[in-house]
Amino acid sequence: MTSDRLPDHQTGGAMTTGSRYSRRSLIGDGLRGGVGVALCVWPFAVASVGAIWTTILGVLALMFTVYGLKAAVRGLSRICVDDVGIWSEGPFAAAIRWDELAFVKLGYYSTYRDGRGGWMQLRLAGGGKSLRVDSSLEGFGDIVDRAARVARANGIEMTPETEENLRSLDRVT
Repeated sequence: MTSDRLPDHQTGGAMTTGSRYSRRSLIGDGLRGGVGVALCVWPFAVASVGAIWTTILGVLALMFTVYGLKAAVRGLSRICVDDVGIWSEGPFAAAIRWDELAFVKLGYYSTYRDGRGGWMQLRLAGGGKSLRVDSSLEGFGDIVDRAARVARANGIEMTPETEENLRSLDRVT
């Protein structure tokens, strides 16, 4: 989808907002992926490694490559919201109309045992489509607000985890 609207409707002039992932986050993820691949490939350049190490390092290199590619895809994507729905533009485009929204989950993923640090991910589904956005997206809080309001209006039951995460963001409760 390359237009500013969901493919099956006209918004009639409704305000459309578009958000992209922060450059800082994308650069960090890309660098982590690239360094990971380099560290996994480096042993092959300096020594002869056995079959077991070849397998282990090859799988790790593949994982870091996928991680870096995911960052690139996020960098090419834009998340758009209007009164009719939410959609992504770019690779792996998807669109969900608000009146078809059936699932909302806001998860928190900590990078430390004590719960500090980490990121949030909003998962939406409806109309046979799904969409995920994470907290490094500019305007993430506004999208969470909109999704939570629509979920309540549509009578969608949200998990206790989602409710708790909404409260932690001081968002719709």
